[in-house]
Amino acid sequence: MRKRFPICRIAVIACVGLTLSCGRQTELPATDTTKSEAQKLPFDHPPQSAGISPSRSLIPSLTRLPEGTPLTICLQRDLSSASATPGDSFAATLDAPIVIDGQTLVPRGAAVSGRVLDARHSTGPRDPGYLRLALVTLTVSQRTFPIETSSLFAKGGSREERNSAMSGAGADHGKGAMAGPTTSAAAGPAAAAQKEVVLGPERRLSFRLAQNLDLQ
Repeated sequence: MRKRFPICRIAVIACVGLTLSCGRQTELPATDTTKSEAQKLPFDHPPQSAGISPSRSLIPSLTRLPEGTPLTICLQRDLSSASATPGDSFAATLDAPIVIDGQTLVPRGAAVSGRVLDARHSTGPRDPGYLRLALVTLTVSQRTFPIETSSLFAKGGSREERNSAMSGAGADHGKGAMAGPTTSAAAGPAAAAQKEVVLGPERRLSFRLAQNLDLQ
């Protein structure tokens, strides 16, 4: 009996050692998995479809109309030298959008208002009527901005007289714009030669900004 005791004791110690070694082997995969998860990079995750493109946010939006920007308008009603007086206002709409560097800053149809700077009705065949106009406001996105523009000069009379008058106006007013007016004869034989200038909605009138306009 005394000789068998050491053998049993050695067997028990061997079984305990095998148990511990098995326990250590089963823990190794768990440790490796934890390290692999900790080493994942942030961009390993799938992209979000609802993200915002950074390139769009970096594109600056334009808000300024530079001096010299053309404004082509259509009148809302007829304007005649026979009835207009200096200081009269008139309503119009923008006939073409204002596009700066590919961006539409003012859409077609925007409301515009103007003022008659000078007007005189015809008093005879050698004294035709004339109009001088300018724009004073521009409405964009329900906001009305005061503006300064070139003036437009139109004079009644024959074609040769109108061309001569418009050439002179262009020389005196470098920033002025001119429109070829239509003429109308007054009633009665004695007044048949009197010439008035009439500008209607079918005629496009062109102006240019005389200073920068900030739309902010």
